[in-house]
Amino acid sequence: MIRIRLFGGLSVARDDQRLPAPSATQPRRLAILATIAQSGERGVSRDRLVELFWPDGSEEVARRGLTQALYALRTGLDDEQLLLGVQELRLNRDVATCDVLEYADAIDGGELERAARLYSGPFLDGFRVPGLADFDRRIEEQRAELARRHETLLERLAVNATKRGETDQAVDWWRQRASMDPFSGRIAEAYMRARAAAGDRIGAIRHARVHEQLVAQEFGTEAAASVTALAEQLRAELETPGPPPAAPATIAETPRASSEPLPVPVMPVPMPLPVPEARPAESPTMHAAAPIAPIAQPARPGPRRSRAAIVALLSITVAALGLFAWKAQPEASTRFDDVDLRSLRVSAARRIAADESFELDPAISPDGLNIAYVAGDEGAMRLYLRQRDGSQAVPIAASVAGDQRLPRWSPDGTSIAFQADGGVWVVPALGGTARLVLAPRPNDKWFASSPVWSPDGQELAWVTGDTIFRMPVSGGTRRVIATGATQIHGLAWSPDGRWLAAVSGNAEFTIGNRAYQSTLGVAIGNLGPSAIVLIATANPPSGRDAARPVRVLVPPTTLNASPVWLDQRTLIFVSNRGGTRDLFAAHITDDGTLRGEVERITAGLDVHSVSASRDGRQLAYAVFRQLTNIWSIPIPRDAPATLAAATRVTQGTQVVEGMAVSRDGRWLAYDANVAGQQDIFRLALRDGAPVNREAERIVSSPVDDFHPTWSPDGQWIAYYTFRGNVRRAAYVPAGGGTTRLVHPNDEALEEFSPAWTADGKGLLFFRGSGQYGDLYRTDRLDDTTWGPTRRVTTAGAGAASYIGDGRQIVYFSAPGTIRLADSSFRESTSRVLLSPDTRGPVMTTSGAVTGDGTAIIVKGQDATGIGFWSYPLQNGALGAPRVLLRFDDPRRTSPRPEFTMDARFLYFTLTEREADVWSLQLERR
Repeated sequence: MIRIRLFGGLSVARDDQRLPAPSATQPRRLAILATIAQSGERGVSRDRLVELFWPDGSEEVARRGLTQALYALRTGLDDEQLLLGVQELRLNRDVATCDVLEYADAIDGGELERAARLYSGPFLDGFRVPGLADFDRRIEEQRAELARRHETLLERLAVNATKRGETDQAVDWWRQRASMDPFSGRIAEAYMRARAAAGDRIGAIRHARVHEQLVAQEFGTEAAASVTALAEQLRAELETPGPPPAAPATIAETPRASSEPLPVPVMPVPMPLPVPEARPAESPTMHAAAPIAPIAQPARPGPRRSRAAIVALLSITVAALGLFAWKAQPEASTRFDDVDLRSLRVSAARRIAADESFELDPAISPDGLNIAYVAGDEGAMRLYLRQRDGSQAVPIAASVAGDQRLPRWSPDGTSIAFQADGGVWVVPALGGTARLVLAPRPNDKWFASSPVWSPDGQELAWVTGDTIFRMPVSGGTRRVIATGATQIHGLAWSPDGRWLAAVSGNAEFTIGNRAYQSTLGVAIGNLGPSAIVLIATANPPSGRDAARPVRVLVPPTTLNASPVWLDQRTLIFVSNRGGTRDLFAAHITDDGTLRGEVERITAGLDVHSVSASRDGRQLAYAVFRQLTNIWSIPIPRDAPATLAAATRVTQGTQVVEGMAVSRDGRWLAYDANVAGQQDIFRLALRDGAPVNREAERIVSSPVDDFHPTWSPDGQWIAYYTFRGNVRRAAYVPAGGGTTRLVHPNDEALEEFSPAWTADGKGLLFFRGSGQYGDLYRTDRLDDTTWGPTRRVTTAGAGAASYIGDGRQIVYFSAPGTIRLADSSFRESTSRVLLSPDTRGPVMTTSGAVTGDGTAIIVKGQDATGIGFWSYPLQNGALGAPRVLLRFDDPRRTSPRPEFTMDARFLYFTLTEREADVWSLQLERR
């Protein structure tokens, strides 16, 4: 039997004798073997192996290379039956085994202790393939995921051993867990309690001393207070003998109850599961922000928002600025790219703008003395300037209409470029007449967005749609830098002029759809992943447009945003890979690849965007926080309702995005990030209000899960989950239980917001396949199997809602356009019910048919703001709209389109948000 070991490195052995097999052990061939071996029964296609291991070669050369590699593996390992399949390759488990597969099998079979023994070290520890940076990054992500799962396994084993009274065994499991995260105060305390419960108080005290020394050496701070206090308690008990402190019965951070099976899916390397980075050490002391000097508020109109709910958020969040004190490093030079990124630290935090409206998009001047930012209500932001050390805010582009966003300083500090009214403007930094540099194109769906100056100040680059352009500031011909990328925004031009760093994906988080495209959409702060990418800026050959390749630096496994160059080789950016949104730093090599590890430089900031002075020593950043919960009102039958009549349904410091009420009105399912990532919950209802405040979490996974929807019989909940930055449809019993992907093998296909068909036998979901995307359908064959996917619309569709018995369906075919068709979606039966040309005063963003099929309720916006309207539906036509509810309280807005309803009640989210501007200094220790 051939044994392939992937934990703790990579080795191949036959009958416990390591096989030298030189022809089979070249790094690329071993990597191919590892990829196939750990993919399990699903296997890996030849196309994926070619894409992963020959990314830059021609297809002919790549396929020939793969054929040769497979031949070398079979002959070198002396087994022609090693691999099965022709196009889809998998390991023949009759002749070979893999420890990662055995690990998964052991957990599935409830053999948790055997699984723990199989984990002999980090996945593919130390294994790399020269020239395959993308493969290496994917391995790192998979390594982190398996490590996190093993941490959960060890904690479960320790807790179970404690419950059985097996104190020595509990000590051993906690010891292994502590070795994986020696800086965690929570784990150190649990290990100490286990040792004390086993009668080894001295050993527990000794571990506290070791833990304290490790934290002091690594972070320059004191250990967690709970560890120190427990050590003091144990010392006192040694002097006055008594019963040892009880070992913990439960662990707060264990994501699943001990009775549940611990899933360890086999993850193919080409598309690994996106998971948050390992949690930061809990022991470093968080530094409070520096005292805030009184700052005059800018004189500008606009509603003032109450912060009552924000106080609740801040009371349980890290202080406005929590900073890691990183290990001291010797002073080497003044260049950031010559130092270890772990030596970076921030200090001298100061709040610059703290009005009760939004303050966003801070841009610090090249000399670090002034900060430009925007403030006001979303969709009507205005540009202001103030000194970093304190002054009154001054509006500097009052004559420009529209939503003013994303200011950027010219390299000489005399001018500021910004986007507004669909175009790009430049205004003198100290005030003056703004000049329109780039006018919006008539009827263009996309705004010109994210302007940035070239390092010499002679050109501007910007984004329109999926294309990055450049043009001289004085005017002239625009040229293409790159095109075809997904939602590019947040451009940052490197100081040497060679590269543009940018964000790909989730533009809604940074600027919202309203500032990115001309149609209404999602507001600022949207949850979702995005990538940091790099694009070469060399002039196109012969002056023609020639798109440059977009290179992924930081993959979209989490939210990543706002890249900023500190110098020509050091990039900082915002990411939530560690939980909260914080600042991270990366080194960029001369050839534009990531060098070494991404390093975290702050903790607990909740950063939205960041900018840096020319020398990289002064930073300005925006802090963004929001609370979103679900509320309900009885559906008005006559006069419009007001928010004063709304009932709060969910509680907590959380963000809710999607929700669905069961057909009988007894249950509400929703997603929320109360535990850090977005999970699926359900809550019992009575008359539109919660029966009690305790919601039941029915889906808890290490990735984000969104948009639950009930099957017509109330037995199942479908939702979508992120796998490799792809939205994948999944489902779970309504009361919780085993979660399953609808199509576990279609890992590259988007399945956004699945919704049950009227008969409960299928799912409809949205997939981007044109200008607006289309609807697709899959039918259920049994409890665990679904049929093939088929496309049911071709001219744009989303947000489908059945009428009555399901023979007809209403759906959005484009923003603001509602169509009616029969359930087969035949083009001959489809007709427009409502369009931007015929909508009257209301621009719709989402809608659904009432249960009795007599009306369509829509959420949208008119000249007075956001609200709900009801359109009578009679004989296949819509009547005049009737106002149901207006969001008339400036303290509680409802920017997202999602809502749900039953026969009596309407459910929606209300959001309270805060965004302020801060500054700080970036130093080396």
